[in-house]
Amino acid sequence: MKISTKIFSIFIFSLTGTTLSAQTNSELNKEVEVIKNYQPSISDAYKISNNPVIRDTNNYTPTFLYNIYSSDIEIDKNINHFPVVKLSNPPLTKSNTGYAKAALGNALTPYGELVINTSPARNTDFGIHFYHFSSQPKIKLNNEQKVKAPYSKNMARIFMKNYFRKSVLEWDVNYKRNRINYYGFPGDTLAYNQFKDESENYNSKQAFNNASASLNLHNINRRSKLDYNAGLKYNYFWNNTGQSEHHANYNGAFTRRYRTHQLVLNTTFDYY
Repeated sequence: MKISTKIFSIFIFSLTGTTLSAQTNSELNKEVEVIKNYQPSISDAYKISNNPVIRDTNNYTPTFLYNIYSSDIEIDKNINHFPVVKLSNPPLTKSNTGYAKAALGNALTPYGELVINTSPARNTDFGIHFYHFSSQPKIKLNNEQKVKAPYSKNMARIFMKNYFRKSVLEWDVNYKRNRINYYGFPGDTLAYNQFKDESENYNSKQAFNNASASLNLHNINRRSKLDYNAGLKYNYFWNNTGQSEHHANYNGAFTRRYRTHQLVLNTTFDYY
């Protein structure tokens, strides 16, 4: 009985051991196939880059020293003598001594103008001026009647300047005459009869005449303490119908410098 029991137990243990060994060998010897890129890595290894950098622990600051040494450059000195230039009076320019104009238009309209003045001189400037303009038109009135309507403008003038050492005297003489013709007055109106009684020329023609003369004196010395500008003028007007007028005028301005001030006096006088 004991022998059979041992044999049975040995058989059972042998079966059990076979089974355990078979299971253990199948798990350890299992083959696994992995498909991926092979990337080997080395842990805890020191890698050197392509461009190694050496770190220096000592700081160095460069210093620069420069100096400028000035020195004269010797240059040959040559003096060129130029000929002496003789200064002479500038050439005299011819000033405009006047002009003449003339024209002719329809309705017999002549025009003429003449200006003559002397060249600038140290003592005196003198000039004359003449002017004429006229026309001889005809105008048709409301009653279909054509009447003459002439008119004219005339002027004659003489002017002069006299230069002194510190002042200038200017004088001017002028005469003007404007003429017109009256037209269009019927012979049976009250206005015509009234004008006819007053003047025989009232219904025919009229002329306005004006004659004037002026005189002016002013200083040209800017260094003078007294600055003055005074003038006299006389004007006379008359016409064909008997009207006339006289006018005299005086105008003066005086300025006196006194230290930092200026004393000014303006005077005016008119007579009609």
